[in-house]
Amino acid sequence: MKKWIKVTLTVIAIILVAVSIAAGLLFWYYPRYASSKVFYDVSEKTSDEVTVMSYNIRCYAPEDTFKKSWFYRADLVIENIASQEPDVIAFQEVNPIHLKFLKTHLKGYSFVNAYRTKTGTKEGLAIAYRTELFEALNDGYYWISDTPEKESKDWGTAFPRIALYATLKNVKTGKTFTVVDVHLDHVSQEARKEGMRVLVEQKEKLGFSSMILLGDMNDYEDSLMYKQAIDSGLLDAKNVADDVYAGSGCTYQKFGAKLNERRIDYFFLTPDIGVSSYSVADKTYDGVYPSDHFPLVIKLK
Repeated sequence: MKKWIKVTLTVIAIILVAVSIAAGLLFWYYPRYASSKVFYDVSEKTSDEVTVMSYNIRCYAPEDTFKKSWFYRADLVIENIASQEPDVIAFQEVNPIHLKFLKTHLKGYSFVNAYRTKTGTKEGLAIAYRTELFEALNDGYYWISDTPEKESKDWGTAFPRIALYATLKNVKTGKTFTVVDVHLDHVSQEARKEGMRVLVEQKEKLGFSSMILLGDMNDYEDSLMYKQAIDSGLLDAKNVADDVYAGSGCTYQKFGAKLNERRIDYFFLTPDIGVSSYSVADKTYDGVYPSDHFPLVIKLK
């Protein structure tokens, strides 16, 4: 009995030490994070071009330690955004800790957001838009499933998935378009194809005549998801932009480990939306990647 107690106490001690080390690695940069002085104010932008960004900022994950930690990367995300001066930003993999930081360090933006489940782990989407340039006429979200009006998942998805939208009116030009932010399933190819079908159906149901559908689609250009989008009449911004910078062609690079991967992040547009440039914002900071995805950026005509 004493031997059993000794073994149990040893195991518990090892676990506690391991947890302490893991917590220490995770929070190594927290003091730097808590006192961050890195901000971006979009109201100081001087260009009249309307710029839209799609950015998967990587969920808050305990396995991300040292310079992969959100507590280190957060400043770099803000710097990366500032380098592009976007008027609209669609974020994916947003947890509450991200949202709080983004709202504090991005000035001149209004936010809408939603989480994919109403209970449990809070992960979802957020759209930030330039307050002085846009009026939000409508916003909301729905589930990407056969029953979009309620929390649900179909086709073998790993998690429930949602689409977040905001209909924005440019107060200077009077023009209106709807931004639809999505993060399609990473497991089921059928779910990605059927998910795109639902997105197209909801576009018609909700009356989005002018739409920018963007985000992490988790699939390649030769996929059924992509074919579904193109066959519906949507255009790939990369294919219609006047100027294109695609870098290596990669968008999901897993903190630099998969730079030879093809893109899985997209802008799909209704034909009325003109694009002057399309680019992959593939900047790193002293070799550090702000996220495991490169953001995409388009400038509208």
